[in-house]
Amino acid sequence: MPPLRKKVYAVIIVAVFCLIVVAGIGNYRAEQLAVKIAADQIDQALTLAARDLDIKHLESIIQTLDDQSPYYHQVHRKLIKIKQDHNLAGLAMLHKIPETGWIYIFEAREKNNPAYNSIGNIERRASVFMERSWKEQAVKSEYRASSSQAFVSRYLLLKDSQGNALAVLKGDLAAAEITDFLYTTRYVQIGAIVVSLLLIGFIVLPAYIKKAKA
Repeated sequence: MPPLRKKVYAVIIVAVFCLIVVAGIGNYRAEQLAVKIAADQIDQALTLAARDLDIKHLESIIQTLDDQSPYYHQVHRKLIKIKQDHNLAGLAMLHKIPETGWIYIFEAREKNNPAYNSIGNIERRASVFMERSWKEQAVKSEYRASSSQAFVSRYLLLKDSQGNALAVLKGDLAAAEITDFLYTTRYVQIGAIVVSLLLIGFIVLPAYIKKAKA
């Protein structure tokens, strides 16, 4: 094989390798950015949900599990609206009972929804992230992904009038659309780089070959 052709092949191999590395790093960073964007959106929703809550009324609801009071209805409607406004996949408030575990206090679904968890329903798949929030430990965003969907979850601890843990607000957001958008953007960028390299090659390579033959 002529030395010139070897050099061209070597350049192509190095360029392809670099593109693969850049694509891999870019996808990883896109996923991280998607989680951050989703987490910020959930945090805004949780902050709104916690704002202006009447702790005394909330303590009473948790003790009695009364979902017929006007205040319960008011908070329930508020959470449903926040969930819709922030495009969340889920929004709920849960309380932990030492003997039985986590129970639902509020869930931002209509009561006639088959998936609705009414007050007092037990949550048997409580996340370790929610447990850490209850214990006031540092909690990062929870990211769960499968072949068909991806979710980011965030948690916010609510305290009673004595400063003790009272309940945890939990928000979920489907991150697949954000991730897909960022991946598409990354692939467009890589495509632009490839096209640029090809154009440079078509311009520079003939002149280089002509010079080498001279």
